[in-house]
Amino acid sequence: SVVPSVVPSVVPSVVPSVVPFNAVSIKMHYRGIGWLGFGISTNKEKMIGSDAVIGIPRYPLSQINPGEYELNGKEVKLVEVKNVNQNLRNALIEAESQETTLTFTKTLGEGESSISDTGLNYFIWAVGAGQNLGYHAKRGSFSIDFSECKYFINGKNGIETCFSDDPNYTHQIDLTTDDVTINFKLITL
Repeated sequence: SVVPSVVPSVVPSVVPSVVPFNAVSIKMHYRGIGWLGFGISTNKEKMIGSDAVIGIPRYPLSQINPGEYELNGKEVKLVEVKNVNQNLRNALIEAESQETTLTFTKTLGEGESSISDTGLNYFIWAVGAGQNLGYHAKRGSFSIDFSECKYFINGKNGIETCFSDDPNYTHQIDLTTDDVTINFKLITL
């Protein structure tokens, strides 16, 4: 069964309760058309050396679209699909009416990127200029402390994240200047 890891508090000064989790569900929405990528950064918000889930709306849905990729460099030829351990469930990329949405659930296990329920977690995201994988038109990074219900962009003061416009998720990041919204839910599979 699906159990949220963080239960948002009604009173902001109260830290939410935390339960064990072994997966994260993500919904990344872009107000435009393009490939979408989202990753857990292993190098404090840096792309190179991280793993990401990338969805390319032009291509048919498959085991590797959306799929997990290793980001070994900034050139497209260095963005390589992981040949083993595609630890994704319910992965989907959809594009229609000038909107693109990437959804997936990623298991977090041995040999995988991890997320902590306390302290800062670092994430990266990118949006392509079109429906073919290439250099990103928009990109960014942020960190979240799930226990404090705050996220940070470029080290700026924490912004409340224990809410979501989508009832299937518990946290939301609005990157309005980039037309991107990212929803999270830490879960137990």
